[in-house]
Amino acid sequence: MDSRTQERVERWDSRPFDGDLHALAGADFSGAVVAGDTWLFLLGGRIVGVIGGELEGVAGGSGTVYEAPHRALPLLCSMEAQRGAPRGQYYTNETPLEEVDDTLQEGGFTGYVELSENVLSGDYYLVYYGGRRMAIAYIGNAERLLVGEEAYERAVDEVGIYDVIDVEVEVTDVADAVDAPSAADTGDAGALETHTQVDESAPEPDREQRATVGPEPAGSTATAAARTQSATDDEPAGTDDLEEDETRWQESRTVPSVDPEGASDVADAPDTEAVAAEETPEPDADVPSDSEEPSAAETATPAEASAPGAERDVEAPVERLEAERERLRARNQELSATVDELRTRIERLEAELEEARGGQSPSSGLDLGIDEALSQTNLFVRYDSRSQPTLGTAHEDRVDRSEVDANLRLEYHTRFDDVGATVDGVPFAEALTDSMEFRFLEWLTTELFFEIRDTGRADALGDLYEGLARIDRVELRSEVPTGTGTEDGAETVAFDVVAYDKMGHPLLVAELNDSREPVSRDRLEAVAADAAAVADHHPELAAALVVTRSYFEPGALEVVEEATKSGFLSRGSRLSYVNNAGYHLCLAESRSEGFHVTVPEL
Repeated sequence: MDSRTQERVERWDSRPFDGDLHALAGADFSGAVVAGDTWLFLLGGRIVGVIGGELEGVAGGSGTVYEAPHRALPLLCSMEAQRGAPRGQYYTNETPLEEVDDTLQEGGFTGYVELSENVLSGDYYLVYYGGRRMAIAYIGNAERLLVGEEAYERAVDEVGIYDVIDVEVEVTDVADAVDAPSAADTGDAGALETHTQVDESAPEPDREQRATVGPEPAGSTATAAARTQSATDDEPAGTDDLEEDETRWQESRTVPSVDPEGASDVADAPDTEAVAAEETPEPDADVPSDSEEPSAAETATPAEASAPGAERDVEAPVERLEAERERLRARNQELSATVDELRTRIERLEAELEEARGGQSPSSGLDLGIDEALSQTNLFVRYDSRSQPTLGTAHEDRVDRSEVDANLRLEYHTRFDDVGATVDGVPFAEALTDSMEFRFLEWLTTELFFEIRDTGRADALGDLYEGLARIDRVELRSEVPTGTGTEDGAETVAFDVVAYDKMGHPLLVAELNDSREPVSRDRLEAVAADAAAVADHHPELAAALVVTRSYFEPGALEVVEEATKSGFLSRGSRLSYVNNAGYHLCLAESRSEGFHVTVPEL
């Protein structure tokens, strides 16, 4: 098993293993068991993978049990350990993840999608069993775990390269595998019940076929449905409940452990007693997921259900719902008690830690200067949900600014370990959000865009207005290549802020003056020359801004007037526009922690 998967498993809650696999099966256990070099993965009490050895090396032996914080994880880890060559590799901007997801679900796919190459924010996985999908994400350097719709929404927002890997999953009952291991040798195939789902109808594509993944042709619907039905019949116990289980897992996430000995978060671990008490459908029962239509038997009247040919009697829905409600109520009380216990424990540990420190809080990470920290930091414009209003939709439709603000978020990624890091003694996150660069980006995306729109200047400042809606990533203290070669390499020009679109094209450059000295003519001429050099090599450049905490000298204003030819007070069709280079040259001032444009006047 690869080291990355092993490290992730070893972060799960662990306890000694006494060799009793039957007890784990009876508790609907989901996780991993390791004995020697053999790794055994279980989902809902059934075996979904044996890696590195034989089952006999685990049953009756001793080792370690790792309980998964979510039931989709052992299935993913087993698939990763059995990974073969990818069926295809795709770029999100050419083949969107949503399209491939639809195709794999419709085709009853078993395997997973991994989006990790050229992705800065984390690793993203879509795990499929018979077409049923569960999303998993590991976010940031600390690999914070996300599952379900939250993980899926973040995955489809990312830009990068992803692999589609099909995996043959063999699902085995513990009792059959442990108690009757010799059945295969005697030829009694019925004694060892295994369920295998393989998409044999899809042969390995050649290199040319890997360019796209599209929907199946119209005539293939019945085949896809048949494969999905077959896979559903053979699913391991618990795969039908992944989405419901994910909801319970999210609700049970409370306060993370601060145990210095490394004890895990009690509230994050699934309640094995509660899980074991859940109703498990018969192997041949067709249990629809939340997104599927109810079957005819489920909606049939009592007379219809008892008629000849009825598939099954109606699964007592009122009694079952009442029982489920009582179970959840009891579970809620247990979790509430756990939360209170953990809070008390945290308060005690914090008091002990403060006493041990003697009232001091020494830094546990790097201490950098502001220039060094910002030069190794990228900012990202992201949204909680693409289905809610964004700057892009606000550009097309007149949605309220408050709706976009509620959905938009600015994230950051550093090329250094930011855990415990400080900037001149100030915690890094605090220093970043207080910086002029970060506040400037906030202003661009939450104020300037709407100020241009609401003052009726969207046409006159069209390139800038459209460019703001397309910002995806922002580099601080960055250099932009101008395409001019020298003996030492390509010539570059530097700016305090460079905003890029998803394809890496520079949209906006900015020079920030955070001193009390006014901006002189010479400074403006240098910025205008550098911006023109970028525009000559990157026609996507929409605007160059110069921002100051002080003011602009008259000579600096003359530079803008000369560069835009028609003058910055012109009522022409394009305001403050450098015609020969094709970008807006704008001036702004920072006052009382805010920003406002001075050239052109809005």
